[in-house]
Amino acid sequence: MDVAGGDHRRAAVRRGLAAAAGVAPLVWVAAALALVFVYCQARMLQAAKGIPAWREPLLVPLILATGLAEGGGLVLLALPFTGVVTPLLLVAFGLVVLVRLAVWQAYRGRLAGVVARGAAGALDRAGQVLLVAGTAVPLALAAVILAGGTSGMQVPVLAVIAGLAAVLAGAWLKFTLVTRAAFNQGFALTHLPVRGQAR
Repeated sequence: MDVAGGDHRRAAVRRGLAAAAGVAPLVWVAAALALVFVYCQARMLQAAKGIPAWREPLLVPLILATGLAEGGGLVLLALPFTGVVTPLLLVAFGLVVLVRLAVWQAYRGRLAGVVARGAAGALDRAGQVLLVAGTAVPLALAAVILAGGTSGMQVPVLAVIAGLAAVLAGAWLKFTLVTRAAFNQGFALTHLPVRGQAR
């Protein structure tokens, strides 16, 4: 029995719960643990070499960028409870949303002509959702807030909508990757064994 490993896992859970409860020094620890978890999930997908959409090396940066954008969206979703929105936060959110889109476009470009038609169609539809709902809408709303075009209760409402759009678009992209773009490449046996013949 791995007692030490169990102790480490319990300690990590306690740190995460403490961060969620607002213990400020542990917030960054929880964020780092979450990023490590997302990285591990991305590597697990990429290890499935029989699925062209997953074995692409850019899948790992795409999942990481999506995780960061969704994390930024969750921060904005929590705005009604925290009451804090700063220009730096909005700029950082906008940057991770743009990085996610750039990595997505590079990833999708690398898959051109590689994935099955059904996978390509599903990815293209998810890409449209990511472009409009996951990028254009959040960036436009963040720009309106930064430009001072809103005041009072409008700021948290717009921030929540921007965050929700970024989170839902990222979740839809990952859902599509896992469930609708998971066509395998089939099997190729280059040398078939023949009974009675030497290898």
